[in-house]
Amino acid sequence: MEGETCSLAAIVEVKKKYGVYLYLDEAHSIGALGKHGRGACEHWGVNPADVDIMMGGCLCVCVYACVLVHVCVCA
Repeated sequence: MEGETCSLAAIVEVKKKYGVYLYLDEAHSIGALGKHGRGACEHWGVNPADVDIMMGGCLCVCVYACVLVHVCVCA
């Protein structure tokens, strides 16, 4: 898999300046970016608290889908 990364620190500055929300998809950066593999925040030196919504990958989506199906079908 290949891809690009952006300057997360610069995006956080824009977020704070304009008071907008920041969504960060860490699906492919966890384990690959940062000194300890903690993702884009560690790689760019950004406080994770500055990210409003952080997605962790496909596993989360699969778990939520199973819970939703269970609630809709079994309830």
